[in-house]
Amino acid sequence: MDESPTPVDDAAPPTPAWKRYALIGTPLIVAALVVLYLYWDEIQIRGWINRLSNSDARVRREQREALKGHEDKALVDKLLLEAVEDDGKTFDVRSSCARLLLERQRLPMLEAAFARGSVETRGLILRAFSKERWFKKFVEDQGGVVEETVRTWIRDGSDTTRSHAIQLAVQLDLSDVMPAIRKVLMEPRAQNVHPDILRDLTISAAGAVERFEDCESLPRVAELAENHRLSLVRLRCMQIVDRSVFRGAPGAKCPGAVPPETMKRIVDKALDDTDRTVRMGAMLILQRKPEWAPEVAERLQTILDGDGNGAERRQALETLAGLDNAAFQERYPRYFHDPMAEVRSSAARVAATMRDRPRTGALAGVLQDEVESEVMWTDAAKALRHAAGTWKGLTKGLRTRPSIDPKRWSRDLVTLFTTGELEDLTRDAWADAWFRWWAEKLELTPEQVEKAAAARKAFFDAKSRNDTAAAEAALDSAGIDVPGLFDYERGWLQSR
Repeated sequence: MDESPTPVDDAAPPTPAWKRYALIGTPLIVAALVVLYLYWDEIQIRGWINRLSNSDARVRREQREALKGHEDKALVDKLLLEAVEDDGKTFDVRSSCARLLLERQRLPMLEAAFARGSVETRGLILRAFSKERWFKKFVEDQGGVVEETVRTWIRDGSDTTRSHAIQLAVQLDLSDVMPAIRKVLMEPRAQNVHPDILRDLTISAAGAVERFEDCESLPRVAELAENHRLSLVRLRCMQIVDRSVFRGAPGAKCPGAVPPETMKRIVDKALDDTDRTVRMGAMLILQRKPEWAPEVAERLQTILDGDGNGAERRQALETLAGLDNAAFQERYPRYFHDPMAEVRSSAARVAATMRDRPRTGALAGVLQDEVESEVMWTDAAKALRHAAGTWKGLTKGLRTRPSIDPKRWSRDLVTLFTTGELEDLTRDAWADAWFRWWAEKLELTPEQVEKAAAARKAFFDAKSRNDTAAAEAALDSAGIDVPGLFDYERGWLQSR
């Protein structure tokens, strides 16, 4: 029987996979940790810098504070300057870094970067410098380099940053760049241009047209006002055309550059704009050009009587108040009782200025009734005082206070509004005194004044009970039909 020993395999068993990976990976991990340890500050600072363009203002503020608070000042300065000169970073990041270096009083570093930098680098540094008191002196010291940088930036720069160059040209009064700016204004932009970039570029170029009185470019600005796809561009261009062409002397620099019918068409279209600010801008123009407004009065009335934004409705009321429009005049008193404080305040503000038919007396009703808006109430009191030439209805102890101590009187008005009393004067009594003054101004006899005041008191008693029929009967009981006497009270009845 063969008893020879079994052969022994001398080969080592295979190494498990996890051990092979560990042998390879451990040194790499250690090396990475060493690198991270050595360069952690730099990595962290670069991260803060890159987040300076974050869309969240809070995040941007946190990154700035982190950069300001880092203990290695030299490293922060080095990396900020590196970012300023990095054409691969966004303009916002680079500009923020330039501003931070200025705040850190690193002007020599930025001046050196300006001297050696690209056009865009020089441009963003100029933009940071332009907000400083010494900018004009810096421009003079550079001997024309600044002006040439701006000209080149406008001519050869990208749409992304060119708006900043145009703003600098306006600040430096470089009117010779207007042909290049006009080219920017005339050229159609690609549809994929970011809306913010398109907005800033177009508005800056249109603003340069106004600043440099480039009358031949105004028809193009008018075209943008009517048809541009961005609402803020439409608004700004409409305002520029208005100021440049239609604002009365000495404001208008280019009269006749845009035909009146073109501007009327722009304003007419703007009243139907989807953006509220554009509609309000059109109404402001109509306030200065009331001769254009009668054709759109019905649309203004629709805005006023709608349930839209209070500021827009207020603007519609103030525009209509400047017109000789019988339909609006008939409806006007109801706006003293509008649910929106903005509209009520506007109704009170224009009461003494309306054409042909002042409504100042209605402000006595505001003094008695208004409980929400302190500003509206005090403005109504001051408007009455302005119309009368002196304060009416003050009790003996208060008569000299407005002239002797105006600051205290202003506080007193607030007290009267808030509490309904000021020493021995009540809000109701003061409102009654102002109503009587208004009745006398309308040339009522003393007997009629007494009847009107009694009817008004009965009206407010019925109003406090929300009794519309009794309130109307109270006014009718006076037997006095004088326009403007019971405007405030009739407005409440209209609003029911």
